[in-house]
Amino acid sequence: MSESESGSTEKRWGTAHVYASFNNTLITVTDLTGAETIVKSSGGAVVKQNRDEASPYAAMQMAESVAEEIKAAGIDGLHVRVRGPGGNGNKSPGPGAQATIRALARAGLEIGRIEDVTPIPHDGTRAPKNSRLWSLMTDDFEIEFIERDADDRSARFLVRGVTPAVANGIRRAMVADIPTFSIEDVRFVENSSVMFDEMIGLRLGLTPLTTPVDDFNTGDTVTLSLDVTGPKTAYSGDIVSSDRLVEPADENIPIIELKENQRLELEADAVLDTGKSHAKQQGGVAVGYRHLQRVEVIGDADEVADEQSHILRGVIEEGAASHATDEAATNGDLIPTTEFDSDLTNRYPGKELTVSDVPHAVVFHVETDGSFGVPELVERAARSLSDRAAELETKVAI
Repeated sequence: MSESESGSTEKRWGTAHVYASFNNTLITVTDLTGAETIVKSSGGAVVKQNRDEASPYAAMQMAESVAEEIKAAGIDGLHVRVRGPGGNGNKSPGPGAQATIRALARAGLEIGRIEDVTPIPHDGTRAPKNSRLWSLMTDDFEIEFIERDADDRSARFLVRGVTPAVANGIRRAMVADIPTFSIEDVRFVENSSVMFDEMIGLRLGLTPLTTPVDDFNTGDTVTLSLDVTGPKTAYSGDIVSSDRLVEPADENIPIIELKENQRLELEADAVLDTGKSHAKQQGGVAVGYRHLQRVEVIGDADEVADEQSHILRGVIEEGAASHATDEAATNGDLIPTTEFDSDLTNRYPGKELTVSDVPHAVVFHVETDGSFGVPELVERAARSLSDRAAELETKVAI
């Protein structure tokens, strides 16, 4: 009995090989063995301007024309193999990859497996040696954490052996020099909510994204998408990334509340850049430092005069443990002033005190937006400062 007589038909599958870079998007559709090429096309074949070849629009137009030829050849479904430049280049597929897959699906083709086949190097040239300044900083600095969150998003730590100039340089580097991913361009496919596109774009731009800096270069782009239908609240966790290394740092950031029959569908490009270009690119959202101060008792306070509050904020180095209200205190302890409400009279009642700066010792208080942890942010800031010093040293030598 033939298939038509039995009423059962077997789907015919093919393989779509999609190469998406930031210069163009290419697609080649073959049979499952790869021996027969059914159709091939590119973004450059459907647009006139070179700058538009890698755009999602070009990818969608290309995929729609390819889909017609695929269906005419009797192909019902496609397994998709997506590839970015890879190797020593960008390991993230370009913006046309997702648009191509969406267009093929909307054209009525069934999408089976989707694989990322971007080549990843397993060896390469030797990494450059650290400059002399970084080596000296590593050897001479003493770092001690005073407070540290479990997720490393906030920490307070002491650095000894650092001058105020270097400390301020590290602070500025943490704020302005360390690149992070942030959403830059948003393309709305559908927005039937009550909120304007610009307002949603602003919220998306302020959504922190994880940033593995070693895997990307400044200026690299990762494509994200969001497709939510109401009644539902769209959260940052609903955002889908084309690269699993770059995702929302928090999943519970509300973007918009959608009512019945409202829909939000969009695509966005996240760009890796530094805080110099925009404040939303700052991985260190709160970075500051204070000099470490040592507290010592020089005598008893005047019993006749009323005791005045002695407010001090930050971290102190214990220098009068025998007079402290904390019986477990020992000289040299690092005590956050929040433990005694920032009033020294609560810790040393009835005592006359002297407070002095500890030479070459500063206490940093750092909070990140979740793009990376505090230890990584501080290390990259120190390396950035070291690289600048090495560059200056080279230019002066010339």
